[in-house]
Amino acid sequence: MQWFHIDDMPHFESNYSKGGIIYFETLNVSGIHGHSVIFVDFDDTLFKGNGKKFAGTLPIPKDDVIDAVARFSNDNEVFVYIVTNQKWNVDIDQIKLRLENGAKYLQKYNFPLVGIYAAIGNDFYRKPYPGILHKILKEFKADKIMVIGDAAGRLNDHSCCDRKLAYNIKSDFLTPENFIRFFNNEPLIEEDFSWGNISPKYIEEHLIKNSGLPACVPPTKQEIIIIVGLPGSGKTYLAKTLEKFNYKRISSDDFKSNSTKIMTKLNEIHNTYPQASIVLDAVHGTKESRICYIDWAHVHKLSSRILFIPDEQYWAYHKMICRTILGGSYVPQVAYRTLKIVPPTEDEGTDSIEYIKGTIDVDN
Repeated sequence: MQWFHIDDMPHFESNYSKGGIIYFETLNVSGIHGHSVIFVDFDDTLFKGNGKKFAGTLPIPKDDVIDAVARFSNDNEVFVYIVTNQKWNVDIDQIKLRLENGAKYLQKYNFPLVGIYAAIGNDFYRKPYPGILHKILKEFKADKIMVIGDAAGRLNDHSCCDRKLAYNIKSDFLTPENFIRFFNNEPLIEEDFSWGNISPKYIEEHLIKNSGLPACVPPTKQEIIIIVGLPGSGKTYLAKTLEKFNYKRISSDDFKSNSTKIMTKLNEIHNTYPQASIVLDAVHGTKESRICYIDWAHVHKLSSRILFIPDEQYWAYHKMICRTILGGSYVPQVAYRTLKIVPPTEDEGTDSIEYIKGTIDVDN
């Protein structure tokens, strides 16, 4: 088998040296245009773990699932890809050997396997992110698509990544158990499950269509705005939108959050543009990190306003991942466990506090 490696997306954790996907194909993608396709998981779907999961040995086959997928696919001229997440701290050759052994075993069932795609890092190519299928989906239009996997968000499932992958690529989804029932024309079992912290409904409720207007009402007088929120919550989007209304933006990223340098820049802008309003784009998670700018506004006889984006950590992290995929900076997940946002209060001396709904700008 000739394996290929794609690793062209940012790694979500800097200490993971490997990333992307390894894959091989027995049929060029162009050869499956117009056909239906099944994307099936490997571990605990087609094969069980056997205590030597990453030793290159043949895992224990789940023959009932393999047989059902093979017979259904052959009867209906459906092509099958194995799509799997693999450990990033294991030698790639061991992963390849184990997957090759699995593919060889499938041959006894005349299994219509046309390729294996294995994510080996923590990046956009790892399920549930759709990047693992990007190469396939961008090159052909399938008639119908189905995802089969055990990671379905049920009580004892290790995750919900297979169900989420199906949602992300807008395909049907079945667990291995329900696929067998589907194949045998038996009623499917209604399965209780949880999407986890981020559900499709939650995301859809927080999407916005960019209108070119800020999420807050621009003032009629000169002011300084202090944006408060976690990384990824939308602070920079909000600040850049305000720039369209002639605000001067100061980003803490440009000064590595050095308050002395930020204050120097603040004075420089005010001296150069004495009539301009200014927006400060930073986390500003504590009262102490905000009070110096509020006091500065008092000294210069300017109004001050706090725009607070009160995102939950998991929602801000999710949006940050979207930003990273599109080429933005990545913030390690540990930062979200240590960063604490103290909600602003009136006793800080600001003229007003506005709560801004954290959203995703679907146009940009």
